[in-house]
Amino acid sequence: MWPALLLLLMVLAVALTRFFTAAFNPLDDPESPFQRRAQRALSNSVEQTVILIPAMLAAAALAAPPDIRFAGVMTGLFCVARLLFWLGYLIHPYLRAPGMIMTLNVNAAIVAYALVRAIG
Repeated sequence: MWPALLLLLMVLAVALTRFFTAAFNPLDDPESPFQRRAQRALSNSVEQTVILIPAMLAAAALAAPPDIRFAGVMTGLFCVARLLFWLGYLIHPYLRAPGMIMTLNVNAAIVAYALVRAIG
């Protein structure tokens, strides 16, 4: 639920900036730097969530009962990473790197766990 809620907030941020700036047509209307950055953060977050969801489902299905707590921890870390990415991007595009690296680490850890459980 938390990654979906975060994506919904990002969609609302993009939609509200379009509404308040009258930039309804993304192809013809001028967009502010905030809008462009918010849209790019949203697009990247959708891409990262598409990696997270099947990896988390596989990892949770293969998890040993005592290990299932990792799902909540990793979901929380993923959401924190996405917030860092989004806020960093809004401040300056270079500042998105910590959130991107954290997201990569979370997704890679989940995929690695699922692979180890599937092989072993």
